[in-house]
Amino acid sequence: MSMFILKAGLVLVLGLLMVRSALLVHPKPAPAQAVRIMPLGDSITYGVDDRTHDSPSGGYRNILLRELPNVIMVGSVKDSATNSVLDNEGHRAWTIRQMNEQATTWCKSANPDIVLVHAGTNDLAREVGPNMAAIRLRGFIQTLLNSSHAKIYVASLVPILPKNSANADAERFTIFDRLIPGVVASFASTGRVSFVDMTAEKWSASDYGSTGVHLRPSGYAKMAHAWEVSLCR
Repeated sequence: MSMFILKAGLVLVLGLLMVRSALLVHPKPAPAQAVRIMPLGDSITYGVDDRTHDSPSGGYRNILLRELPNVIMVGSVKDSATNSVLDNEGHRAWTIRQMNEQATTWCKSANPDIVLVHAGTNDLAREVGPNMAAIRLRGFIQTLLNSSHAKIYVASLVPILPKNSANADAERFTIFDRLIPGVVASFASTGRVSFVDMTAEKWSASDYGSTGVHLRPSGYAKMAHAWEVSLCR
């Protein structure tokens, strides 16, 4: 009986060794690490719905998250409506200069792989000229490059309606949008900055809320589409 037990034990040990050897030769692949996306901008990035003055649907972020596999969104702004699965850096009423002042802290904390920048609406609404806004944007992009390893996607601004609650000049937005590709092109040598053309979407008055600036769900869906097209190239 003891010899039988000894042989059985030996067979078990050999079997375990064979399994261990197989695992070493053919290790189970580790799950891919989720890509960390930081949405960065103002109230439009936050996804403000002017009916509630909050972000009940997460704006474009919720739609984009559903379309992209293995992605998480990061940032210091916690989205209470979505249990923080759509964290971001969408800061209501902030200008590019204000964002630039905090960009290093945000990047160090969140460690993003990708940053989605939609910024400048509040600069233009506060009578900052398109040329100055473009200078601010260039400095902002440089700060992001210096503060992270991330690939940076810089969008032209979603157009505003001629009649809007900010009394902003829609033509300023058009001029600024024309300057953004040149700003992005000045960083071509880094290989880390790309342009996203929001104006290529077919915008209509029905995409906007009563402010003429913030979007309805159909408008946020168009933003998400523009980001997705660029990210999947």
